[in-house]
Amino acid sequence: MSSVFDAKFTHLTRTRAYLRSLPNGLASYPEARSKGFVWKNIHSWTDTTSLQEKLPSDPELLPSRAVLAGSWIPAVQSFAGHLVLRDCLFSSDEAIIEHFRAMDRELMSSPVYRVLFALASPAMAVRGASRSFAAMFQGLALHGQSSGGNSVDLALQYPAALLPSLVARLYLVAFEVAVELAGGKSVVGRMIGHGLVQTTFTISWE
Repeated sequence: MSSVFDAKFTHLTRTRAYLRSLPNGLASYPEARSKGFVWKNIHSWTDTTSLQEKLPSDPELLPSRAVLAGSWIPAVQSFAGHLVLRDCLFSSDEAIIEHFRAMDRELMSSPVYRVLFALASPAMAVRGASRSFAAMFQGLALHGQSSGGNSVDLALQYPAALLPSLVARLYLVAFEVAVELAGGKSVVGRMIGHGLVQTTFTISWE
């Protein structure tokens, strides 16, 4: 049975570094979990069919294509899976970020979301995103606070080293898209700080 740290998997640079940074690799923080809905959508809008031949059989780095939307999967596996996508399918951080931006726009342009955004201001959309995050994750906490005018500050808290910087940026993109679809113009999201247990963002718009 092959391991992610075998020599033939050196192309998994970011994934291997992430797993090494955790206290118990893929088994770290079992209390931190993500809804399968996240990966149900990723598999729907990303061609992941070629990845199995590029991955070790042990551990299972990528959540299954058969994952149920309402099921819970380990957050470590979910975040490692994001890094597998970057290592195997995308040539740059910006490429995967723009892929997720397009994916988030597709998801949030569904009829249900359109009704919600039609009734929401950009600030309300960010607060709604915070509530959605709480429904989709356990063991992580997202807090939002208006900083006055057309901007909101966000703080995402998690166990030590759980959230990779790139994955944090991918979630920032989702918040940016929510503000945009709620009517915000010239939306700018910034990751202000990424630390061991907390990442801070600010989102502004016109």
